[in-house]
Amino acid sequence: MNSAENIESREAKPNNMASQFVETNGLRLHMMAAGPAQGELVILLHGFPEFWYAWRRQIPALAAAGFHVLAPDQRGYNLSDKPHALRDYNLDALAQDVLALGGGIEQTIHLI
Repeated sequence: MNSAENIESREAKPNNMASQFVETNGLRLHMMAAGPAQGELVILLHGFPEFWYAWRRQIPALAAAGFHVLAPDQRGYNLSDKPHALRDYNLDALAQDVLALGGGIEQTIHLI
């Protein structure tokens, strides 16, 4: 097996999660991504006071099933920006963050 094939096979493993940052709604959000980019999108939303790591066991299974998985650190948590104003944490702002992760493309998005 040549090195290019070896790299491709490692990238295909479901445990291969990538740490990424995205700029949205004036904030920098951190997320973990896994699975094929062309797969149906699954966005895993953590609760209080957790962050993406709460989904560490589900991410590989969903990626192995062919889903493109995003597990963001929501605003105010872990590596994502932490706005100071209370109004920056209202449900509309949080929902806009999630919608932006979908990339504005018309597709099915599974929110968990």
